Amino acid sequence: MVVLRYRGIVEPCRDSWSITIPRFPGVVTPVGTFYGVIEQAKDAVFNAAKAMQKAGNALPPDLGQEEPEQQVDLSSYCGPRLVVIRLEFELRRR
Repeated sequence: MVVLRYRGIVEPCRDSWSITIPRFPGVVTPVGTFYGVIEQAKDAVFNAAKAMQKAGNALPPDLGQEEPEQQVDLSSYCGPRLVVIRLEFELRRR
């Protein structure tokens, strides 16, 4: 079992919140409250990671594997908040 950490960008919507996981393009999930964001994002990332692994694709690098100077461009977001999604995942041996 390994622990992977991914950055999430949370932003308010009209009556809810939305979270985007930049390392998993296409993983965007709406959430009713800010407090539900982390759990909802964990589920979305976990399912995306399982699908990638099943297809034989490598998982994207987590925060520990990023270049230290790598920045996130938040200019296209409205009122963004950065969070870290901690995911426990069993990596399949090749």
